[in-house]
Amino acid sequence: MLDDGGVVRLRSWRGVAVLAVAEVASSLAVVDANVVNVSVPDIALTYNADIGQIQWVINAYLLGLAGLVLAGGLLVDRWGEFRTYLWSVGCFALFSALCGVSPGIGQLIAFRALQGCAAAVAIPCSLAILRRTIVAEDGARAVMIWWAAGGAVGAAGPMLGGWITDSWDWRWIFFVNVPLAVLSLVAAVFFVPRGRSSVPLGRQRRFACGLLACGLTLITWGLIQGNSDGGTALLPVYSVLAGVLILVVLALHQRRTRNRLIARGVFNRRLVVSCAVLFCVYVSLTAIVLFVVLYAQVVLDESAYSSSFVLLPLPLVTLVVSPLFAGKGVAEYRTIVVGAALSALALFALGTASGDMSYEALVLLVLIYSIGNALAAPRVISTAMAGAGSRHAGAVAGITNTVSRAGSLISGAALPGIIGMQGTSYLVASAFVEHFGRAMAVVALVSLLGCALAFWQLRAEVRRADAC
Repeated sequence: MLDDGGVVRLRSWRGVAVLAVAEVASSLAVVDANVVNVSVPDIALTYNADIGQIQWVINAYLLGLAGLVLAGGLLVDRWGEFRTYLWSVGCFALFSALCGVSPGIGQLIAFRALQGCAAAVAIPCSLAILRRTIVAEDGARAVMIWWAAGGAVGAAGPMLGGWITDSWDWRWIFFVNVPLAVLSLVAAVFFVPRGRSSVPLGRQRRFACGLLACGLTLITWGLIQGNSDGGTALLPVYSVLAGVLILVVLALHQRRTRNRLIARGVFNRRLVVSCAVLFCVYVSLTAIVLFVVLYAQVVLDESAYSSSFVLLPLPLVTLVVSPLFAGKGVAEYRTIVVGAALSALALFALGTASGDMSYEALVLLVLIYSIGNALAAPRVISTAMAGAGSRHAGAVAGITNTVSRAGSLISGAALPGIIGMQGTSYLVASAFVEHFGRAMAVVALVSLLGCALAFWQLRAEVRRADAC
């Protein structure tokens, strides 16, 4: 058992075990963010669910994750890695099992939200375990492996979900989490360090975390309910406005208080622009993962497992392309601009060719999009981190994580309403073709916005380089 941090070499068997324990918690949390996407038709048929209810099945998890991930990091600081790991992974396993046995769509949505809350604590906890346990000289490599493995497993989530759905039943996409979580809990007893931090949560931080969760919840409910009501009811509009107002209050509160969620001096122009571009990237990525899989199933009549392979270019291209074109400053932003523009081009092509597109053409366009995404997404995160310095690296990591989850959440909540997708029309091929074309056009414009923002920052980097 480990009692103090920074004592294990990564290449030792204990170091590998610690990395595995941390990776299981992170991977379970990441996979469940998108594993249900390929099972949407089966879930809809089981519960006779409309598009609003299906949106909640997906977004309830993202809402818990996005709203509480910053609070999760604070809980790790307060309770310590061991105690937090046991509670977060244990609760994740429990809520996964309850998702699998849910008798109705309402219960499934509620347990998905609780799953997301547990994941919001498990992700920062897994990273904190590495930082505390692995010796400093191996720390950067351990984190790099942690990120790469988590990204690959997360991207493979839809394929895993498709295989499980076709082979057994969609409920098993939740049941398989339980034995993996139990094994990780047993391993944690031997390899996760003990100890409890003396960092207090503070009343101001708890208040700020509550405001963030409430604001995102009201916005998400308003967007989804507004689409379900046909855009005529006023209550969803008031909900969105109230959510925005709460987030504004949060921003003002953080400017005035000393006990902040994010330390003063972290925000700068580079970080703000990077977060805006990252938000655009995840809006389009979430739309691709959901709508492309549905197109393959509803329009092309592919099985859940076969449709999941449409997304195979995403993890493969990321592993190949991301290590290339590395650079700093000007070179970094040129890569982001090119990547965002390429993604927008692929999205426009998907929208215009939606009526008579074959399976092969769909895969080809997803491949082109994947190249653009692999060029842009990692560079956006690295530029955000580079502008903060090592002292605030943890805070910036929390900010980028929250922004990316919020982008996914808003995309899943708002896009169906924007394109007029209501009721069960998404299960009819002729209707879904129209929805698909509109959705791809909207997210293509969002990608172009990200490209424009990156180009704006590129000009500033060029001026800075010329001045030097």
